[in-house]
Amino acid sequence: MTTPFLGRLAHQKTGDRLSECFPFPVLTVEALVEEFYDYYGISQ
Repeated sequence: MTTPFLGRLAHQKTGDRLSECFPFPVLTVEALVEEFYDYYGISQ
């Protein structure tokens, strides 16, 4: 797992395409911040 990552990282000249170094796609989540606060018991 680290070998493909380090190999791709070694070929990068700038930081513009660093996300392409990772062997798996980056996942994102969208939710209201209030839901996060409620789940973790954070008062606003």
